Amino acid sequence: NVLSGQSVCWRRWATVLQTRIDSLPLPAAGDRSRKGLQNALARVLSRIDLAWFLIDHGRATDAIPVAALALQSLPPKVTTSWTGPHQQVLEVVLWAHLLASPTPALAVHWDAYDQALRNRFAGGRKLLFHEADRALVAQALQDANLQASAKKGVQEAMSTMAQRPAMLCQPPQATQRPNWRRLQQDGRRRILTELGVCGPA
Repeated sequence: NVLSGQSVCWRRWATVLQTRIDSLPLPAAGDRSRKGLQNALARVLSRIDLAWFLIDHGRATDAIPVAALALQSLPPKVTTSWTGPHQQVLEVVLWAHLLASPTPALAVHWDAYDQALRNRFAGGRKLLFHEADRALVAQALQDANLQASAKKGVQEAMSTMAQRPAMLCQPPQATQRPNWRRLQQDGRRRILTELGVCGPA
């Protein structure tokens, strides 16, 4: 039947993505060479891809250990080369927990991701997508204080924008490349609609 075929299809692609990870060279501990860095980054980014794939196919619970492995693969000290991947790992960890059955651990993962974004974009400027994430986490945790902070952050972010944010307010466009972040985009659009940001122009 159709559902059985869909299950086989996503499992096949998940296996392909996992095989890709397994085929990548495993850097030796302490290898600080350029090649070692490239191999380490490739493994982390491939795990991020697999986690988002699982999330997109309704397998957020399965994505959690994959994202955790990516997190464990990060170096203890985040250097310039790792700043972007570090943020991406914390983001997929957060979303895997958000779209699975939310637990109190979600607050811990939010704090880690929030701090990483603040470190990367110093200056305190509010980013609308990030404030949307804050609102989604607040909603999942039923945290009134975090929700109030998110609403204020959304207002501050919107005050610096000349028009409605099309990329956040419109449904994802069909592209030739797979888009495994549709649930993230749908979630952000939904919460921004509830907050009055998205809707009729």
